[in-house]
Amino acid sequence: MAAGDQSALNSLYDSTIDRLYTVACRVLGNRANAEEAVCDCYRQAWEHACKYAAQRGTAAAWLSVIAHSRAQDLRRRRSA
Repeated sequence: MAAGDQSALNSLYDSTIDRLYTVACRVLGNRANAEEAVCDCYRQAWEHACKYAAQRGTAAAWLSVIAHSRAQDLRRRRSA
């Protein structure tokens, strides 16, 4: 994915979407907002794929942290 391989993103999406959506729903408690947070997560992962470090954890764990962070950011923006 770091090399711009769209099929790598597709594969990662297929294997992680359920997990990331669950993370975002738990933080936000709203399906529409969770979808937005997850979209932001994949966008950020695509743009910053070169920052992923396999020795620090799995790609799914990396994405889960991003999804949680994007969901918290969205929750803060919506409550302001």
